[in-house]
Amino acid sequence: MIDLRRPLLAHSLRFEWLGTVAAVCAFAALAAWQGWFSRLDQTLYDLAVATLARPAPAEVVILAVDEESLERVGRWPWRRGIHATALDRLTQAGVRGVAFDVIFAEPDAADPAGDAAFAAALRRSGRAVLPVLMDAAPGGAVRQILPIPAFLEAATLGHVHLELDRDGIARSVFLREGRGEAKHSQLALALAEAARAAPAALPGERRPAGPVASGAWVRDHRVHIAYLGPPGTVRRISYARFLAGEVPAAEFEGKMVFVGATAAGMLDAYPTPVSGEGRAMPGVEVSANVLAGLIEGRFVRIVPAWLQIALAVIACWTLLTAFLRLSARRALLVTVGAALAVSAGTLALMILAGWWLAPSAAIAGLLSCYPVWSWRRLEATQRFIDAELEAAENAPYALALPERRKTDRSGALSDALERRIARARSASARARDLHRFVADTLDSLPEAAMVIDRSQRVTLANARAAQLPGAGEQGVLGRRYEEVLAPALAEKRDELPALFESAPSGFEARGSDGRDLLVRAEPFADSSGRRSGLLLTLVDVSALKAAERKREEYMRFLSHDLRSPLVSITAMLDLHDLAPQSSPPDLLARIRRSVERSFALADDFLQLGRADSLDPARFSDVDLAALLTAAVEEEEARAAGKRITVAMGEGVTQAPARGVADVLLRVFVNLISNAVKYSPEGTRVECSVQRAGEFWRCTVADQGYGISAEDLPRLFGRFERLDAARKRGEGGAGLGLAFVKTAVERHGGRMHVTSEPGKGSQFSVELLAA
Repeated sequence: MIDLRRPLLAHSLRFEWLGTVAAVCAFAALAAWQGWFSRLDQTLYDLAVATLARPAPAEVVILAVDEESLERVGRWPWRRGIHATALDRLTQAGVRGVAFDVIFAEPDAADPAGDAAFAAALRRSGRAVLPVLMDAAPGGAVRQILPIPAFLEAATLGHVHLELDRDGIARSVFLREGRGEAKHSQLALALAEAARAAPAALPGERRPAGPVASGAWVRDHRVHIAYLGPPGTVRRISYARFLAGEVPAAEFEGKMVFVGATAAGMLDAYPTPVSGEGRAMPGVEVSANVLAGLIEGRFVRIVPAWLQIALAVIACWTLLTAFLRLSARRALLVTVGAALAVSAGTLALMILAGWWLAPSAAIAGLLSCYPVWSWRRLEATQRFIDAELEAAENAPYALALPERRKTDRSGALSDALERRIARARSASARARDLHRFVADTLDSLPEAAMVIDRSQRVTLANARAAQLPGAGEQGVLGRRYEEVLAPALAEKRDELPALFESAPSGFEARGSDGRDLLVRAEPFADSSGRRSGLLLTLVDVSALKAAERKREEYMRFLSHDLRSPLVSITAMLDLHDLAPQSSPPDLLARIRRSVERSFALADDFLQLGRADSLDPARFSDVDLAALLTAAVEEEEARAAGKRITVAMGEGVTQAPARGVADVLLRVFVNLISNAVKYSPEGTRVECSVQRAGEFWRCTVADQGYGISAEDLPRLFGRFERLDAARKRGEGGAGLGLAFVKTAVERHGGRMHVTSEPGKGSQFSVELLAA
């Protein structure tokens, strides 16, 4: 018996799939939570930010301390009087605000007048912003570096601290910072506030609520900068050229101006996502990008961590669910497509909505789905195959087939994989042998046979099934069994669909080709005992039905036709025994006629049986012309009693053929005898033999009563007597013409009859010429 307790592949794969989902989703969630791929995310972020490039707002200008300015004005730092002059000119030009990204933490001992002039210029401007620095003091304390008191009283403060990520790139700033509380606006926000261009509600991520340690540096409203483009995107005007009057004052009207260093050697530059090719962006331009974001309301918003984790888990779960319906190759293509789709979706989200979704954790989870699931599915499949191979090797049918084993060249199987391959090869060979055995067995069956699977389609069929009328050019394999059987069993078309469920069952039907068929459906089960299909056979029982009909005819003949004369004889003898004096004088003549009638019936019956059993192997050379002439001579005396002339007409005198001479003679005698019997007195019966292609045509034509058109189909039936013959009281059991037709067909010939009531009939026998 096959062990039904072996593991089922479907159940094993289900558990493996659930384990894979749990492992991959946990991996993706942890990767998103812990930032395992943060470096890759930052690289992708930088590429995405570069797609946000756009023109800088016209109202933002940088008054740049560039190389030309250092060359023309002198070494840095410059005297404060120079800044005072520049600030006064900007104020007179009608700027909306000025932000200095220049440190003024100590007084200029060499030029006190310059400090005073700059302080006065700050007061006259009323919209100037000076920087605040955060500095780490010894011992870990944090201190802020403020401008000198003279400047502090005349200007607004703004911090210039940039938030550098772990890779040293400036991607974000805090709009509010300060010691103890976030009270200092970022330099760009302070300038916007001074120019009355600040947003009503500050954007950015808020710090968690809670107490702050004394002296701690507090930061709030973190924003990720949507950079305008690479360094130099914001308009720069040389400080030296502005001081020299080479730039019209109208260029600054209504502008918000940043004053800061852009020269390469000033050590105030930072790598940014848009720097590219080692070009750092000056700090003052970073602040200008922040101001552009405030004006446009455009910063990069970061998708919350919990949502990134959820999206990564959902993506992995969805892909693994799709794996359940995909082949290995399609699963690989879908995996690559899913990873590309996540990358493209992240980029589209950044470009269209300004949201950043870190994709690396989701991509890593997606890319791990395929190898992990392939590994676990392979493990489950191997366990299943091992169990199935063991069951196949121990199956009863395997013992009846020749065992096949194949080893490697060294004569030993080196590892588990090769052993498994060898077992699979052996099982496959046995399966092929079994399939061939079943196919050969089906082909050896004398009837059409088909194997129907659970889906009601033909999976195996023998040659006779392929010859069914419904087979067509496409054959029967793979088609539904009703479709195949319907043309052959038209009268049972409505019963075919129920045949599968009602098996074992069957019925008899007349085929479209006239054959009598017995249709049988026998179910078979798989190793678990479930019905897996059925064996459908169509047995040709035409010969059996014909034999049954012959038996019924014979029984009718014995019970009626042959018994009737005997009953008449018995009745006449009983009458004679009871009253001899009253017996008719012709009693013996009547008895004689009854005996002769019985003898004739018995002889006709025996001759018909002999015609049915003719064997072509026992045929010999015969002369049809001579046989027909002999039949004419034999019937001349009987015809003379009715003054009917029987003669040979024009035709050949020799007609060689193959057959049984006495049977063919009886054929001609029966035809001539019938012609005489059913013809009136004084008529003529003419016989002839003529060549008709490859046949000899032997004709018997009379001038008798003729046969009606409706009686012609029944003319050669066994025990058939036409109504006209009964009315005229003609004797016979209806076996003479049945014998003629049977004998001619057994000789490979054919019969033709033409008749017209009142004018006569013509019977033609065509036999192959030798």
